[in-house]
Amino acid sequence: MRPLYKTHPAVVLVYFLALLVLLMFVFHPIFSLLAFFGGLLFSFQLQRQGCRKELPFLLLLILVVGITNPLFSHRGETPLFFLSGNPVTLEALLYGLHLGVTMAATILWFRCFGLVLGEEKILFLFGGFSPKLALLISSALGFVPRLQRRGEELFATHQTLGLFSETSRVGRVKGSLKVYSALISWALEQAMETGNAMKARGYGLPRRTHYGIYRFYLSDFFTLLVVLFLLLPIFVALVFGQPSFSFYPGLQTGENDIFAICSLIGFGMLSLLPFILETKEGILWRFYRSKI
Repeated sequence: MRPLYKTHPAVVLVYFLALLVLLMFVFHPIFSLLAFFGGLLFSFQLQRQGCRKELPFLLLLILVVGITNPLFSHRGETPLFFLSGNPVTLEALLYGLHLGVTMAATILWFRCFGLVLGEEKILFLFGGFSPKLALLISSALGFVPRLQRRGEELFATHQTLGLFSETSRVGRVKGSLKVYSALISWALEQAMETGNAMKARGYGLPRRTHYGIYRFYLSDFFTLLVVLFLLLPIFVALVFGQPSFSFYPGLQTGENDIFAICSLIGFGMLSLLPFILETKEGILWRFYRSKI
């Protein structure tokens, strides 16, 4: 099997959609933890520096959601302490941490989705039957990193020109508002220019050709079979109501039968599949280089 960035875009799309749907709709903490660690490893392989910058934010997100949830939800049968007469329960704390891990894992996998597919592959997949949808998705995937880079450039330019003072809080707030105002104006202008440029180049007309042509090879078919094979025990377990887990009123897991165990193993392998493929590719590359 080839790594995901070399695999046919249709297979990659099936993989990411299946994983994200399972992550968001299967309510189980082990699913969230497996998806988080799998997404973290794959994101680190794709863009090491960007993952290092994003990791503190993700950990802070998990911590904030985990702490704030028991302040608003007082359900649960195991109170840890009382705050203003309201119980802060263990179940609410663990539920908040679960939500935080799920949100962080979703962010990681959407980031990997944008890095692996990219704008060109999105246009290839959706440009045939819905050019507007393809343009919207591809623009959204490419717009976020461009917006971030442009914001950093504007912030550095304003600092260099001395347009706002860093010594006072009021000056920093005013300077930041100027940067955000310029950034929003630039974003709107870029969106209009992109749409006009695509229209002028004949985007959306029938019988248009693609810049990139992706052929479906035997290795792509084999990768698709592996993905479907890993999804099979998960869907079978879901039909039988497994795996199940509840936080309220007390922590309670369902019957740990063979279906639940197989689904957890299948989802774990599904989450680690990109990391395994990338690691295998790196090992083969180093092996072939050593033979030169």
